Amino acid sequence: MAEKTVSCHVTTAFKANGEEDIVTTQRFVCGPPRDLIPEIVESFEVDTENVGRVTAGLAMAKDPIAGARQMAASLLRENRPIQAVRDTISHAGELLRYVLPNGRCAPSGALWLKLAVASPLCASGLLSLPLWTPAAAYTPAAMVPIAGVACLLFKLAALPTILALCLMSL
Repeated sequence: MAEKTVSCHVTTAFKANGEEDIVTTQRFVCGPPRDLIPEIVESFEVDTENVGRVTAGLAMAKDPIAGARQMAASLLRENRPIQAVRDTISHAGELLRYVLPNGRCAPSGALWLKLAVASPLCASGLLSLPLWTPAAAYTPAAMVPIAGVACLLFKLAALPTILALCLMSL
């Protein structure tokens, strides 16, 4: 329909005693081609003075919903317009997702230390893997006890690592 122009008209909105819209009927009209005229469909009222403070508050909150509620309460106490409060919190959430994608930050040094301590445990799991797989049936019979003893000795050597890992998780 490249030779047609489609426009949408809101024809009726039913309200009950001045409350919010219950049903809105829209009528789409297909007419001859005409020039498109830009119109403002939606506008945002972001409080540029407070958006940095709200973004910082959301970043520091443990629970994003509780943080948004606290920031909304703070802005409402300052007598900011309701639409500005809503749009400022929404914009701060978008800024936070831009600064911290997926809510993640760079791994801390403690995380790297825990991974380094846990590495021997992963290696011990790999050493014991041949004992539990069906391929162990095809290994020479003399190798199975040697692998079992080596796995046991490695796990005993990793016992301090296991204890350190348990202490770090507390």
